Parts: sequence; C-alpha cells; structure tokens
Amino acid sequence: MRLLQTRKDDFADIAADPERRHAAIADLRRRSQWIGWSALLFTIVTAMMAWDQNVGAVCTGLFAALMFSFVARLEADVHLLQVLEKMQGRHASRMG
Repeated sequence: MRLLQTRKDDFADIAADPERRHAAIADLRRRSQWIGWSALLFTIVTAMMAWDQNVGAVCTGLFAALMFSFVARLEADVHLLQVLEKMQGRHASRMG
C-alpha cells in the first residue's frame, strides 16, 4: 500500500506546481493513447480468439478490460489537472 500512497503524494506535488502539471498532462495523454491502442489490439485479439472458440479469449479479454480501466484512470487524472490549470488561470486573472 506504500506504493499507492507515494503516488498520491507525487500527484499532489505535481498538481501544485504549474510547470510539472503541464508536463504531467502531456505525459499522461501520451501514456493514455499508447495503452488505449494496446487495449484495442487486445480486444481485437480477444474477438478473433472467441471466434475460434479458444479458451484463452477469457484471459485476453480480462487483460483488455484491465487496460481500459488504466486508460480511464489516466484520463481522469488528465481532466483533473486541466481543471486545476484553468482554475489557476482564472484566479491569476482576478488577482492581476
């Protein structure tokens, strides 16, 4: 569980720093796209294996679902960082 706590702390530090936040948005988008395309590939492989009535289709299907859940988590993080960036911009415009 320490690993997950460290990730939370890192995310808080990234969200607080505008430069790191902007870099994290780009990195998370890139990771999300790669994992999304991989999940799509595994979904196609699953369909082909299911068509042949292969028992391994269950494993590849579960792996594709797991990858799609990773994509959903990464996209949620991207949207959260974007909201924080917009809020900082609005706050800076009111102060200036």
